[in-house]
Amino acid sequence: MLKNTLCAAALTENLFHDNSDDCLFLESDEGRRAIVALHVEGIVNYVLRRY
Repeated sequence: MLKNTLCAAALTENLFHDNSDDCLFLESDEGRRAIVALHVEGIVNYVLRRY
């Protein structure tokens, strides 16, 4: 990912694309919103604990 930086970074793996249900969820508005909400929650939790 990133080297020699003070910036935090994370690489996420949202779903395995090995079945049609996961693919349909990821392609849906509901699925994308759910994934974004979890990413935001994780970032907020990290920032609040760090600072």
